[in-house]
Amino acid sequence: MAWTDGISPHGGIAPLASNLWVVTGALKNMPLPRNMVIYRMRDGGLLIHSAIAMTDEAMAAMEKLGKPSIMIVPTRYHRLDAPRYKKRYPDIRVLCPKGSDKFVREVVQVDGHCEDVFKNGGMGVRAIAIDGVKPIELAYELDVDGGKALVVCDCLFHLKEGNWFQRNIMRVVGYFGMTPIGKMFLLQDRARYRQWLEDQSRREDWKAVIVAHGEPVTSGCSARLKEAADRLK
Repeated sequence: MAWTDGISPHGGIAPLASNLWVVTGALKNMPLPRNMVIYRMRDGGLLIHSAIAMTDEAMAAMEKLGKPSIMIVPTRYHRLDAPRYKKRYPDIRVLCPKGSDKFVREVVQVDGHCEDVFKNGGMGVRAIAIDGVKPIELAYELDVDGGKALVVCDCLFHLKEGNWFQRNIMRVVGYFGMTPIGKMFLLQDRARYRQWLEDQSRREDWKAVIVAHGEPVTSGCSARLKEAADRLK
């Protein structure tokens, strides 16, 4: 699939649970795959996390899953296609972390903050502050079949394969964890972030961990989170 009218090449809507899907697309000016999360909330509406512009056929397929009602723009770095979604869905509620509000508002109207709307786990979604990471991004705990899914943005990567630039310059390939770029732009306190990851790794209810760049983790989630924590020692 070629770049057409602002739509990036992307894959299909892949199910991870009965109410959770992920779409992987491309980035034109950066050689990285990127993920959009689609989650059906308790009221039947769809939550879109890190929107990816898709073909009309793919958008129609998504709409069959539910009505897109909330869009999370997870950080200033993941706002590219938010205006396109707002144009298609004028009534969609646009949320972002407080720490990214200023930059998200440069491209799209912001209706509220994730920390406030998802503070108590309503609609099957809970926003989680990531200790040791700048508050420009948050984590999200989603209710799924038999447990929870953890959605993060750039604080963890999971690229199993990549080109020479990704492997040798960006150094983002071949592991699950925080990248050198993440440490530069996101990390506030290494020890606190490591402890946060270790705390998450002790939970037994994670059914999936979804990152913005790379494959979702769908088995052994606790062990992989411990692996990410150990990389920060």
